[in-house]
Amino acid sequence: MGKPSAVYNTTHHDHDRPCPVVECMLDQLCSAKPLLFYCNTMSASFLADQRKIIFYKQTMCSGNIVLNTICRLYHNDIRKICSSYNVTYHSSIAHIKQTMWYHFMRLIPN
Repeated sequence: MGKPSAVYNTTHHDHDRPCPVVECMLDQLCSAKPLLFYCNTMSASFLADQRKIIFYKQTMCSGNIVLNTICRLYHNDIRKICSSYNVTYHSSIAHIKQTMWYHFMRLIPN
């Protein structure tokens, strides 16, 4: 007895390939970036840098003299992080997040 054509339809295009997520997971050369993009999140390094910039921004805006002094000690480190993403800590938080997302999207292969 043959295979039922409705279950094992080999000519239907959707059955020729697995879904894109599974295909990406099966491909050993595929990085995790497309999967993270599909899940609407950035890699840990991008998230860590984004949180550092936002934390620095919020800390510098506080009226606490001790925190402001500590932030001035790390000013050059934050400037290096900001320059790698073409963003300033003076920007709004929404703009920082949008710019970081844009830089992450540029790394995703088409």
